[in-house]
Amino acid sequence: MNCKGLKTAPFLIAVIVFLALASPALPLTVEGVGVAASRNVAATDARDVALWNALKSAVANAAKKIDPVSNKNIVERLQKENYTSYIKSYKIIYELSTREEYKVIIEAEIDSLKLKNRLKGLKYASPLSSKGKQGVSIRMIVDAGENSGFPTAAIRDEIASVFRKRGFEVKGAGDGSGIVITAKIKTKSKKTGVNGGKHLYHSLVTLALSAEGADGQTLAESRKSTYELRSESAIPTTTKIKQIAKAASREIVAKLEKRITIRRSFSSPTLLTFSGLTSYLEYEKLDSMLSNSLLGIDSVMQRTLGSDRVEFEVALNMAPGEFAQILNGLEIGGHSLYLEAIYPGRIEYRLIPQYP
Repeated sequence: MNCKGLKTAPFLIAVIVFLALASPALPLTVEGVGVAASRNVAATDARDVALWNALKSAVANAAKKIDPVSNKNIVERLQKENYTSYIKSYKIIYELSTREEYKVIIEAEIDSLKLKNRLKGLKYASPLSSKGKQGVSIRMIVDAGENSGFPTAAIRDEIASVFRKRGFEVKGAGDGSGIVITAKIKTKSKKTGVNGGKHLYHSLVTLALSAEGADGQTLAESRKSTYELRSESAIPTTTKIKQIAKAASREIVAKLEKRITIRRSFSSPTLLTFSGLTSYLEYEKLDSMLSNSLLGIDSVMQRTLGSDRVEFEVALNMAPGEFAQILNGLEIGGHSLYLEAIYPGRIEYRLIPQYP
């Protein structure tokens, strides 16, 4: 990290004024309910687990109040982060211990500004990584009707093989990270007659393959099918099913790679400028937001401070115009960020005071 032109004197004077006059974020109080199994578990351990679940529930409830249209995937992703960082304080208003479970209900005060900004970042975030291996997990949904012995494992392995060969990292299903590849397979069969004393079947298998990001956004889709006339089996051969699985997987991979390539093209440095600062504390809040919690930035490469403005040189992983809208309207310590202009390689904002 490089820091140049650091002028702290004007900020140090303004900090006193800022701390006295800046209006805090509106308080948000919500309830959270947590339950934990208590059979054959120490009471203190069950209570701890129930309390953590209550804290997680409180953050989810706060997210729904702040942004009622947040989808389930965004809330679940939020809960898997350091969700306690959004809780300013809490108190237990109800506890109940039984032989089977321990239940805790809390009342929590939420840092609504921090949570609001994070939710906005998650909404705009692309689920694709611009660097390193992209993780995928594979979920199989098979509707084989009355047909038994469907080669589910073999088909999953075929799909996984295609992704691995293209440099993707295949993870366990439901690990909550990366892209989720869902394979929906449906079989249909019909008896058509007898040949040589054996029943003949018209067998059809349809595979619908889709890729979804962590926020639930559909990134790519493919649909393939195969047909076979077989005797004594209502399912096409494994080889034929693997062929359509490979074809669909290659199509999905090609679409994902195209999106990743587009994201990588935005990794050249972009200068973010913020004017209208009145305190060093505002700089610290901006720096923390851009460095740690805001999606769309791969890294902050340089910071330059002036008397009433600050510049951040960053590497973006999305189009500058799309990223600019993420910051527009965000609240920073009693101020709102106002998007003033977008130029090639530079985005300009101004901090506007919020008045009651």
